[in-house]
Amino acid sequence: MYDYVPQDILEKILHRLPPKSIGRCMAVCKSWNFLIKKLILSAPDIVEEILRRLPPRSILNCMAVCRSWNFLVKKRISSIPLFLLQHSDDRYFLCSPNIQCSYLLLPHDSIKSFVGALNGVVCFTSHNNFKTRISLFNPLRGRVLKLPTSPMMDDYTYLHLGFSFEFGFCFDSKKNDFKVISICYSNDIRVHPVVELYSVNQGAWRVINASSSLMQPSINLSDPELYYYRIVHCGQQVFYQGNVHWLARKKILYRNHEQRQPSIIYYILIFNVVEEKFNEMVLPDVLANFLRRLDITVIDGCLSLIQYLPGGSCYIWMKRESWSNIQSVYLSEGKIEQLLGQNKSSEVLVLPHSSWPGETVSLHSYDLKSQRMRDLGVESTFIRLCASDLTYNLSFLDKKSNGEG
Repeated sequence: MYDYVPQDILEKILHRLPPKSIGRCMAVCKSWNFLIKKLILSAPDIVEEILRRLPPRSILNCMAVCRSWNFLVKKRISSIPLFLLQHSDDRYFLCSPNIQCSYLLLPHDSIKSFVGALNGVVCFTSHNNFKTRISLFNPLRGRVLKLPTSPMMDDYTYLHLGFSFEFGFCFDSKKNDFKVISICYSNDIRVHPVVELYSVNQGAWRVINASSSLMQPSINLSDPELYYYRIVHCGQQVFYQGNVHWLARKKILYRNHEQRQPSIIYYILIFNVVEEKFNEMVLPDVLANFLRRLDITVIDGCLSLIQYLPGGSCYIWMKRESWSNIQSVYLSEGKIEQLLGQNKSSEVLVLPHSSWPGETVSLHSYDLKSQRMRDLGVESTFIRLCASDLTYNLSFLDKKSNGEG
């Protein structure tokens, strides 16, 4: 009977069927099985369309339909654009254009804070009972690796003495190893920061040498200037070309503080994951002394900075041979809450500002080349864009481990 049904009609039917139903259709008879396999192989966009509207765990069901599906899913899964957003109730969602968002089923033991996302793995910190814990989450597998607390994080003494922590998430391509870096600061400028590094392959924390001048304050009292380094909370860390990049600031304190007020200079703090060394990148003067909000991101393969302006618009700065202000972005109605770049695209994600708590906003995309803004069809009470260019990882935490939560 299928001979009398046009192929485009069959394609539309398959578009509407969930994976389990497609699998049942293939089991009806040999003719149906042959037809569906042939249709899938000749029109792989059907598979991609189905994958786009599925929650992460259901994608695994697609891979179990048949060998053809398994092959196509693995081939097409990297082409699905995924964004990670934080909801107003502190939940996190995976989104794709024009598709309903998928809620990430994270353990509900504490409040989560986003650190970074790489190669299909998301890094969160959680805060509970005055302790900070770090977890790595695979959205596709739905599994969590809870990292042990480091010696610094496990010691209440440091919390009472005013220490604070900043984190970075990175990937060592030479060792095929996910790593988390922890930087412990003291409010006392005479105390040097302590840097710890966790390796997933080794399953342990270790202290690394951070004795470079940029990570340690000068405490020579004969020196008229004292430097105090601190990562800025408002900016995101990005992993770019084998390095973790943070927006940071150095606070300059003068001996004669009654006459000279402290000043703050912004710069980019860099950590090379292979060499395990720190460096810094100087910002243009207009940004180094900028008192409002800055964000760091990657746009179309270039390290970029977002400069948010009082009227609700923003400037985009890109680092090629040098820093340059390439374009301003604004919404025709309302203000921009956040702008986030995509590594392999000239399009940037734009999150509008909520006029009141709980207001529904629609995620937009702005193309820097065509200078056109478009609605992505993703609406909710979002408050933060966490990550773009997020892909699914088929191997990380594929099998249960002792650290899985």
